Amino acid sequence: TLVVAVAEATQLERLRARDGFSAEEAEKRIAAQMPLAEKCARADAVIDNEGTRDELAARAATILDAAGAIAGGLPWWARLPRTRVLLLDPLLWL
Repeated sequence: TLVVAVAEATQLERLRARDGFSAEEAEKRIAAQMPLAEKCARADAVIDNEGTRDELAARAATILDAAGAIAGGLPWWARLPRTRVLLLDPLLWL
């Protein structure tokens, strides 16, 4: 399981900027999700999404390359169990 994580304050800021939500609407959206600590505890890997798009891409590539080295053979996207990927940040840069 892979979790892309970001601090709640950053998540709120991105959600409001992208969707034009009020602070209350953004907070309700985040509160409806599984708590960050629980997602991270269930994850095989956590990617920090606090930086720039380039930083996120580099972190994701590192994780995916490591998974590819372990699994071998298939491209990384074919090896990810799509039903097990949890995305913490609804505003992924990728």
